[in-house]
Amino acid sequence: MQRKPALGLVLGVALAARVLAFAPFATAPYAYDESYYAAVAKHIAQGRGHTLGLSRGDEAGALRPPLFSFALAPVLALSGGSRVAARAFQILPSLLVVAGVFALARRRFGPRAAVAAGLAAALAPPLVHYPHFLWAENLAAILLVLVFVCLERFERERRLADAAIAGALLGLAALTKEVWLFFAPLAAAWTAWVAQGSRSQRARAAGLFALAAALAVAPWALRNARQLDEPVLISSNRWFPIAMGNLFSPDAWLSDTPDEVRRGVIARAKQLPRERREDFYRELSLGLIAEQQPWWLARKALRTALHLYAADTQPLRFLAEGWIAPGRAAAAALVASEAIGHYALIAAGLLGLWLVPGDRFKRLLLAALLLLHGVHWIANAVPRFLVPVLPIYALYAGALFARPRPGARPARWRVLGAAICLALALLLPLPRSFGALAKAWSRAAGGSPPAAAARDM
Repeated sequence: MQRKPALGLVLGVALAARVLAFAPFATAPYAYDESYYAAVAKHIAQGRGHTLGLSRGDEAGALRPPLFSFALAPVLALSGGSRVAARAFQILPSLLVVAGVFALARRRFGPRAAVAAGLAAALAPPLVHYPHFLWAENLAAILLVLVFVCLERFERERRLADAAIAGALLGLAALTKEVWLFFAPLAAAWTAWVAQGSRSQRARAAGLFALAAALAVAPWALRNARQLDEPVLISSNRWFPIAMGNLFSPDAWLSDTPDEVRRGVIARAKQLPRERREDFYRELSLGLIAEQQPWWLARKALRTALHLYAADTQPLRFLAEGWIAPGRAAAAALVASEAIGHYALIAAGLLGLWLVPGDRFKRLLLAALLLLHGVHWIANAVPRFLVPVLPIYALYAGALFARPRPGARPARWRVLGAAICLALALLLPLPRSFGALAKAWSRAAGGSPPAAAARDM
């Protein structure tokens, strides 16, 4: 009887935080890839299908995974293209992240941890703010949490239906952010590991998971096969992020790639026929990686960690660019809460991951974290790519509040590992974060008006 009131309170806090944070972004112009998702969703709403336009050289509309644009299309159709409606439609679905984290924490760590984890997911600034942006990360976070809820239940109850539902949800997550397609083999192997019974029964559970994921992706892959000149499973944006992620010079390899350099590479690619662009980006990527040897491995790993964990998230970017113009007090609160909340969640989550004893479900979550970091270690990395796995950090931030067993103490290696992870995750991104925070505050304090329109990269 205590769980429903506690969950209701946590969800109420989450909803209030998201509604209160919505106002500065309600009418903000679409920025960067937001314009892509909005344009494709508009075409879907108009009955023109998942297309963008000949001017972008992607007439078949497979540049990015499709699910977010399909989810946005009915909102644009019903609201007459309202920007306010587009920025608000994810607020209520985002509560599924909070509910999922609460449920997982309660089952694994108890009621106290559930409330703490739920509040972490409810109040963490990135999880509060990203439902207001037209990026695919928030939808990916929702789907990924539901995958973990189903797999955790499969581990406890061994119902094949849970494995099948988890597989289908993971397929949908891959149609939102393609990186999660690579998680399917790991999750299928984990499903076989935790399943009970004979080898054939374990194989059946893993096969059912994999089949459900494949069936979720198959209609889109078949559509691409009919409309494109080459096999495209989900998106045609394959070597481009690898090229962009390796455009750094030896004397400034930790900083962002200058926009003029990125635009120059994109301009060169656009001069080629569409069918040659993927080859261009592949050759460029491999050449850039070869140039950075033998230190590419270490440099890229360090750069990826810095770019994923830095606190220059989208709200600060919007503030710095002048796309929102709150008063000084509101700007100060936004800058402070975004940075403090971001690092507090990461710090508490890392402490929980290291200090709370592990089990098979924790290994599944660690595999998801390692996969995300591994893919973006090879390709490009920005803070929003971390959003889908922030619920994992919220879950283990709550685990710190679990009632310890009498006499239980974390092993010394866990304490040492926690200290090292905290140092790497919090100290390395600070120069980049301070630069972004200073830029955002300077722009807000100067009272610069919002830009008339945002660029679309």
